[in-house]
Amino acid sequence: MRRYEGRRSGSTGTNSYVLVVGNFNQWRNAEGLLSVAQEIVAQGAESEVRIRLISDRGIHPSLLPFLNSSFLDYRMPGGSLEEGYLHAWGALVPALRVTGMKTTILQAWSYGCPVICSAASASTVDYPSAVAIGRDARAMVQLLRTLNGDRDRKDRLVNAGFNALETTFNPDHQDAQIRQLVSDVAQSKGVTQHGFDS
Repeated sequence: MRRYEGRRSGSTGTNSYVLVVGNFNQWRNAEGLLSVAQEIVAQGAESEVRIRLISDRGIHPSLLPFLNSSFLDYRMPGGSLEEGYLHAWGALVPALRVTGMKTTILQAWSYGCPVICSAASASTVDYPSAVAIGRDARAMVQLLRTLNGDRDRKDRLVNAGFNALETTFNPDHQDAQIRQLVSDVAQSKGVTQHGFDS
């Protein structure tokens, strides 16, 4: 992953939007964003929160009522992710049910973008100091309403994200973990470097 040195120290994007990227034509991805959109309306925060949604495969029908809202800007095709992340003040990863790792968190970190996410999404990277975690839609919207004005917290999130990429998610570190896992499995099956133990 490329690291943008210009974003190293909190120089997050100048636009007023938070970026959301994913395959939002699937319910499992759309339900978290739907909850956030509903909560934005419930809190009367339509003028405070702007979301740019990039989903190149369309969006789930549940999100259609929000396309005419003042706070949701849907892009299909999404254009350049690089530009999206570099111009956003943050990235929102609202998935409520997840399998595997939320790579959009890693993408945002690599572009120096502070991450606001659900507890489920945060658990996939297990690096809580590098994400602002909202336990539910209400908490995520509160973070969206307050974090953009908190430069110090955004700086801490950006720097923790870069640190996570350089340590835990470094390709050399990941390769070493996989090699160790393969070695452990092989040893448990009686396989050595020279074949099976007799």
